[in-house]
Order: sequence, then C-alpha cells, then structure tokens
Amino acid sequence: MGGLIIGTAGHVDHGKTALIEKMTGIDTDRLREEKERGLSIDLGFAPLRLPSGRLAGIVDVPGHEKFMSNMLAGVAGMDLVLLVIDLTEGVMPQTREHLEVIELLEIKKGVVVLTKADLVEEEWIELMEEEVREELGGTVFAKAPCVVTSARTGKGIDELLSILDRIAQGREAEESAPLRLPLDRVFQMHGMGTVVTGTLISGQVKTGDEIEVLPRKLRGRIRQIQVHNEKVQKAGAGQRVALNIPLEKKELARGNVIASPGYFEPTREVDVYLRLIDDFPHPLKDNSTIHFHLGTSRCLGKVKFYGERRLLAPGEKDLARIKLDEELVAGFQDRFIIRFYSPVHVMGGGRVLITDPSQYRRHDKQHLHLLQRMISGQPEDLLFQIIFRRGVIGKEELFSAAGISRQEQEEGLKKLEDEIREIQPGIIACRDRLKNFWESFAQRLEGYHRDYPLRPGMPRTQAVDLAGEISGGDAGEILLSMWSEEGKIKVEGQRIALAEFHPQPGEEERKLAERYLQELEKGGFAPPLAWEIDRGAGEILNYLVYRGEAVRINDELYLTREKYKEGEKLLKQHLGENEKITVAEFRNLLGSTRKYALPLLEHFDDRKITKRLGDERVPGAAFSGKKGENRLPSS
Repeated sequence: MGGLIIGTAGHVDHGKTALIEKMTGIDTDRLREEKERGLSIDLGFAPLRLPSGRLAGIVDVPGHEKFMSNMLAGVAGMDLVLLVIDLTEGVMPQTREHLEVIELLEIKKGVVVLTKADLVEEEWIELMEEEVREELGGTVFAKAPCVVTSARTGKGIDELLSILDRIAQGREAEESAPLRLPLDRVFQMHGMGTVVTGTLISGQVKTGDEIEVLPRKLRGRIRQIQVHNEKVQKAGAGQRVALNIPLEKKELARGNVIASPGYFEPTREVDVYLRLIDDFPHPLKDNSTIHFHLGTSRCLGKVKFYGERRLLAPGEKDLARIKLDEELVAGFQDRFIIRFYSPVHVMGGGRVLITDPSQYRRHDKQHLHLLQRMISGQPEDLLFQIIFRRGVIGKEELFSAAGISRQEQEEGLKKLEDEIREIQPGIIACRDRLKNFWESFAQRLEGYHRDYPLRPGMPRTQAVDLAGEISGGDAGEILLSMWSEEGKIKVEGQRIALAEFHPQPGEEERKLAERYLQELEKGGFAPPLAWEIDRGAGEILNYLVYRGEAVRINDELYLTREKYKEGEKLLKQHLGENEKITVAEFRNLLGSTRKYALPLLEHFDDRKITKRLGDERVPGAAFSGKKGENRLPSS
C-alpha cells in the first residue's frame, strides 16, 4: 500500500514545472499569481503513473529564494529527488541551496535531470554534463543517474520514467507505526467541507478512524480518503493523501499534524544532532535565534549547545537543544533545517533525538551520555533511552512512546537483550536501573528494620509505595513480586522484610516481652489493654504476636495464644449446639465483661467464623474449619 514520493529541486525557471507536466499531463502551478508570473510560488502536486503501472506522487517545489519556506515544507516525506538543472545556465545559487537541503535531510536517492535540451547543441550538452558532474562531486548526486530531457520535444522522458520505475520496485513502506501526516494544504470543498492534504510519513489511515490534529489536540473521524484523486478506504505510509475531516478550516493550518490519538505530544523543545553546512560564512553562536523547519512546520527557535561549546563552526556537528517559539510535533530521527535569522539563508540542519527534553537538564551528564548514544540513529538506542528513563515500562506503552513500527521495536529489543530484562510478560526494565532500584530499596528496608527491630517487616502498602517512589512510577507491586521470586525479600502476611531478617529484641526488650506475656496470662479473658500495660507496649506486644505467643484482637486488646484458642473453642461449641450466640452469652462463656467479649466477637466476624445478624451471631463461612479454623491471625 505504500507509495513513492518524488520531489523536485533546482533553481528558479530551470523547468521543473514543465518537466512534471510533460511526465504527468498536469500543470502543478495552480495559483493565478503563478500563472501570471510564470513562476512557482507554492507547492504543487501531481500523480505519476510509472511504466509498471505503479502510482507515484510528485511534489513540485518553488525554486525562487523568496519562497524557500514553501520549498522546505514540500521536502517533508520525499523518498527521491529530481535535481533539475537548465542546460543553458548550469548549476545556480538556488541549485546549491536546494542541494544543501537535500544533503541535510539525508535524502539518499536522486536523479539529475538536465532540461531544455532543445535549446542547445549536442557538444554543449556533453560539456554541461561534465561540468554538472564536477559540481555534484561528493554529494548524494555524485553517482546518481543523469538524464538529458526536453519538455517541449519529449526527449529523455521515457528514460527518466524507466529509471524512476526501477527505483520504486520493491519499495514497501512500514505501516505498523503510529499515523503521522504533516499537513501542507488545508481548503474547503463544496459539498464536502474541510479537506487536508499531505504525505503520510508513517502508519496508515482508514475511513472512520479517529484522528487527532496537533498541536491543537482537536479530535475527529475520517470521512473520506483520496489518493491521487481516487477515493479509497485506506492509505499507507509513503502516499500522498487528501482527507475529508469534520473540522473547521480556520482551525487548521500548514504545519499541523494528523496523528493517531495519544501517540504524539506537541513540544516546544527538542534535543538534536546539528550540523552547520561547510560553506556557511560564519559560525553559529550559542543562544542564536534561527528559523526552524521540520516537516511542513516552521517557527523561530534558539539554539543552546551542550557542554562548554559556545559556537559551531561551518562543517562541524554537535548536540544542541532548540527552544521553539511555537509548539510542533516531532519524532525520533526527524530531519530538520535551520536558516539564519536575517538575512534568511539555509545554514544547517540535522536530526531530532529527543522530542520533549524539558524534564532533563542540559548539564546532566547521564542525559548527555544517552544523547551521545542516540546519535547513531538506531531504533534500539531510542528504545533504550525510553526504557532507561522509565525504569519499568510495558511493551505497549513503549510502542506508544517510541512512535516507531512494531517491527523496529521488536528488532530493537532483541539487540538490547544484554541491557534490558522482561520481568513479567510484556513488562520490560533496564538491568542497570533494576540493580539501582534494588540497592536503594534494600537500603531503605534495612533502615526500617533498624528502626523497628521487633516488627516482622514493613507494611506491604508502605513497601509498594516505596518501590514505586524509587522506580519513579507505578511499578511497586511488579518489583516486589520480582524480588520475592528472586528470594531477596520475604512476604509474611501483610509485611515485607529482607530475606535474611528476623526480629531481634535486645536484652531490655526481651525482659519487657516476658513481663507483658505474664500480664496477659494473668488477665485471662480480661487482660490489661496495651496502654494499661505500658505506654508504647504495642511494639513488643506485636513481637509476641510474631512469635506466636499472643494474638492481636485490635489495637488495644491482646490475648495469649492459649486463651485465644480456648475462646474460639468455647464459641464453636456453643454455636454447634445452639446455632446462635449473643454478646451477653459469649461474655458469660468467657467469664469476662462486654468490654472484652464484644471486640473478640467482632474479631471472629472478621475471620468469618461468625456472622452478625442483628444482635446475634450465627456460624460464618469459616465456621466449619475448612477456611482457616486452625490458622491464627498474624499482625
């Protein structure tokens, strides 16, 4: 379903539009001013049927320097460029500037088209071919096919079409990435409403799909899709498309992006790998204002270099952060162009590495290290950066954050096997960060054990929150589960402890524990409450619970293990014979008071040994003993 997008480049009046009309039968100069001046001002588009029957799209860009911004908007999404050179003039200033743009955007495929062959002699053509080859040495066009043409006579057109057909063969765009369509035209059509056009640079779109228009975050559904004036149900990456959407024309503009909802976020900052062209007349200074062009969008921005760099000399490359005056949508490895503020000339360009670096400080060494790694442009380095930042992340969330195809993601994850780990099905983490998470968690848990040596461990909810805090997300439960499986921690009831930890009372605590146990034994079913035993007695009483010598009824009431079992036995005997019991009856069974009988019955309610019905209790779900009759409650 993917298509081939062919663009033109070259100096003004070198015959780009006439060449396209000869190839397609379509005059791409659609504006009245263009007709009157004989000059392309804005982008023009035309479908091209190749000899094999395959359909390609041609984008005709203006050649005049005054309309360079329009030219840059048209370059977005191009797979191949026709560098058009007039045989009567040769390589001219705009030829060179367009060539610089192509180099900066790293468009790898091209064809040199020499036009107006009908106006010169054969000897002149041979001379110009040599001169052009010399001018293009060291560029992407150095070994590109070169075709001599005449739009008036048709010379070379068939040869050119045949070359384009060969290049198009076997090219299939990857369509599993999220939808992204930078808009280059927005207009109203009678009977349809708003129509937008652009080159689909990733993903696919189907009639009825919900889409998001960024950066304004408008939502709508696709009413109709056309590819080269033909109505279709879906379109894929690499195709020129027109979409009918239910939004007002005034709400949209060139530079907006139609995207899959929830995948892309507008940004006002990008971290980039930037290059200044070799022959720019002066260096780019830190904090300089520039014109920033990405896709079909453009805005002003300020360049801030990393490290100690204060300027970038012509021909040099380095990392930088660009702070933008307006929000735009960017993706990993998006190519961009920067132009000098005034006078406006192309000065450099590069690739986007991180699309929203605002949360990362430029002077952070770790951030700089990740950026340097991402210069390679490989998907695995993008994935590693995201996984490293998040610590723990689901594969689907990773796919959403990366904005790349599923194939690229799977291949990238395979290459990262030594650096990442799938800790649960579909949940991935960075190995180095997992190590750091554990060290931090273990240190904090060890501190808890020091502060509370009599407790069997940290409350589970607190441990989950702590693991989440350390990992910077909501992965607390996942990490605890992993550490438990690895034997690093133990889970006892609702307590979490280091695997080797056991409550260890000191000499004074042991003496107090013996005294408290004696007081509980002496009290029987009417023991002193915790605060009556001692201020702060709860810590040691809970230690007795951990040891199995006492049972906690509530915050204040504790019974010895023997008395608790005796009370449970008395209760069950009575219910077995009478099928119900009141608080007064239970009080009499215990030989105690309501002060102790009621909380103990409520405790048995919680264990489901009893069930309250009005003022009485009846056997509960666990009364038979099948669900925990012999299991004493823990702390």
